[in-house]
Amino acid sequence: MLDINLLPPSQKQKRLALALVTYVTIGFVAILFVFGVFAIMLTTIKITINEKIGGYDTKITTLKRQIAQYQSLEQDVIQTNSSLRLAITTLDKQLKPATILDSIAGKVGPTNVLTSVTVGQKDLASAKANAPTTSGIPLTISGDAQERAHVIDFKRALEADDSFHDVTYTLTENAAAASSASTASAKKALFSFTITTSYLIPSPSKSTGPSEVKTDEVGP
Repeated sequence: MLDINLLPPSQKQKRLALALVTYVTIGFVAILFVFGVFAIMLTTIKITINEKIGGYDTKITTLKRQIAQYQSLEQDVIQTNSSLRLAITTLDKQLKPATILDSIAGKVGPTNVLTSVTVGQKDLASAKANAPTTSGIPLTISGDAQERAHVIDFKRALEADDSFHDVTYTLTENAAAASSASTASAKKALFSFTITTSYLIPSPSKSTGPSEVKTDEVGP
C-alpha cells in the first residue's frame, strides 16, 4: 500500500514540531518521576536511619546510666569490703587476747593470783595480738601464790592444753610474808612466780592430738 502525504510542507513541520515537543515533555515527565521516586526513597531511608539513630541514642543513654549505677555499686562493694576487712582485723585483735585469757583463767588455781599477762613485750590489755606463727605467741604470766604446789599445778594445766608450748616457770619466795606466817599476815602471798610459754591459737580445720602431761621435779 502506498501512503502519500499530501499535506503542505508547513503542516508537516508543525506535526514534526508537535511530535518533538510531545516526546520532550514525556521524557521530562519521566525524568521528574524518576527523581521524585528517588527523592521519596532517600527521604524514607533518611527517616529510617534517623529513627535507628534515635533508638541507638536511647540505648546508649540507658547503658551510660546503667554503667554509672554499676560503678556506684562497685564503689559501695569496695567500701563494704574495706569496712569488713577493718572490722575483721579489729575483731581479730580483740578476740586473740580474750581467747588467751579464757584459756588461762580456768587453770590458775585456788590460791594463785595473776598480776600481769604480757604478749611479747606489750601488756595483754593493750596488745595488738600478732598472728600466731608455728612457734606461737610468746606469753609471760606473772603472779603471786600461797603454795608452791599450786604453781606447779598451774604449770601442768597449761602443759596439758595443746595451745601452750614450752612452758617454763620461776618461783621466788617472799621472805617478808614467810617470816610473818604465824600471824594474820599469813594470808599474804608467800611466793611470786613467772611462767613463760608460747600460745598457738587452734585452727578450726586442724585437729589436735591427745595432750601430753609432763612431769615436774619439785625442788626443795
